[in-house]
Amino acid sequence: MRVDSGQGWYLADFMSFCSWRYCQLAASDVRKFWGWLFVSIGSVFFVGYFFIAVISKLLPPSNIAVISAMQNDWYYCFLVPLTLPIVVVAVYFHWLSMKMFKHA
Repeated sequence: MRVDSGQGWYLADFMSFCSWRYCQLAASDVRKFWGWLFVSIGSVFFVGYFFIAVISKLLPPSNIAVISAMQNDWYYCFLVPLTLPIVVVAVYFHWLSMKMFKHA
């Protein structure tokens, strides 16, 4: 049922617009939540990796088994530097395949 407000527009249409706008704001809030969640998780993993790869090597020797294992492990120190050339090659092949697809 449509109710004329006397101003040339209907109250029900305005209410549906408001509910649509509310849904858009709610969807925006959900996207912001997931975005901040992913950024936060990525930051925590980066800080953890940085501690394992760099900071733990600079600390004095420890009697705690977990910290001692991190200090004696050299795998993670070389993981990112040796992965970067592979990423560069992968990005180049991705760019090349997109160019071939575009001009085929």
